[in-house]
This record gives sequence, C-alpha cells and structure tokens, in this order.
Amino acid sequence: MLKRSTIPLLLLLVVFTGFGQSLEEYQQTYRNSTDPAERLVALDSVLSRIKQIDLNSFSDYSQEYIDLALELDSVELAGRKLISVARTITNVQNQPRRVITLVDLLLARRYKIDNKSIIGRLYLQRGKANYRLDLNASIEDYQKALAEFGPNDTIFIADAYLFSGQSYSNLGEFVKASESYGKAHDLYESLDDHEYMFYAQQG
Repeated sequence: MLKRSTIPLLLLLVVFTGFGQSLEEYQQTYRNSTDPAERLVALDSVLSRIKQIDLNSFSDYSQEYIDLALELDSVELAGRKLISVARTITNVQNQPRRVITLVDLLLARRYKIDNKSIIGRLYLQRGKANYRLDLNASIEDYQKALAEFGPNDTIFIADAYLFSGQSYSNLGEFVKASESYGKAHDLYESLDDHEYMFYAQQG
C-alpha cells in the first residue's frame, strides 16, 4: 500500500508540472492509468480546472477523489477535498444529508487525520449542512469544531461563532446568539476582516 506521506508529495508535483496540460489530458490520465497515486494526482488537477466550469462535475469528481483517497488510506486528503466541495453539495446541489453522511464516514476514521484543524473544519461543514435540517445538531457541530481548533485557526473559530449565532437566532435564543455574534465580531476584527465584522454586527 502506498504510504500516506507519499501522496501529498506527489500532489505537489502538480504545481511544477501541471501548467501545460489540459483538462482533457488529465481526464485521460485519470481514466487510463492503473497507478492509484497517479490517478489521484490527475484527478486533483481535473478538479482544479473544472470547478470554474461545471459545479456538478466538480461535485462528482470530488466524490471520486474522496473514494480513491480512502482506498489509498489517505483520510486526511479525503477530508481536505470534502471541505472544498461541501458548500457546493449543500448549497448548490441542495444535498445537505449527503455532506453529513460523508463527514460521518471520515470522522469514523479521524484517528487517521493528524491535522486537528481539518477535523474542526469537517465539523463546521457538517454544522452548515445540519443548519438546513436540525438547528440544535448544527450548534453541537460548531461546538465540536471549536474544541478541535488551535491558536492558528482564528478564522475558523470566528466562523464557528458566527454560524452558531445564526443557529441560535433561528431557534429564538437571542442572548446566546448575541454572545456568539459578539465573539465572532471580535475575532474578525483581530483579523482586520471588515466584511465579516459587518455580518456579525448584522446578526
């Protein structure tokens, strides 16, 4: 089995060798190669090019990437890809349950993910999906996300508080909503993020 540490190094090769190749060439490599690692690298390049063209194809290829990464026992890569596509699945394709199922699948193997920030961001994505289905579950997810984030995750911590404020507000728990919005505002201010400071102030 290919070592997990090898796959990210292969993906870095895309940065140096991939600029001259077309979407079709990467698709052909992905379809025809018998080397799983090579297929994963090609698929990553397909995704970087197709996202701006066709969001449904971006979602489909992302699912294939996640499946292939899991076959290679690279749960962390699968998690990163799910984080990048979750918004498309939840908001564009209106399939929040699919995101919840995928996050649950990865979190069941969270012991394979060394980066706790990725775990926190997976909880964030599940929380945003649950926001459409179960507000209390979304708040629980945001709290779990906060428990995973570290000192370098300020932007994600701020997001978790902002999204918590939205869920509390929709539940009519306005004191908790105000507290969450206030924390989000202060964190966005520390990042000099005026756009999201405004969103928190609106809340």
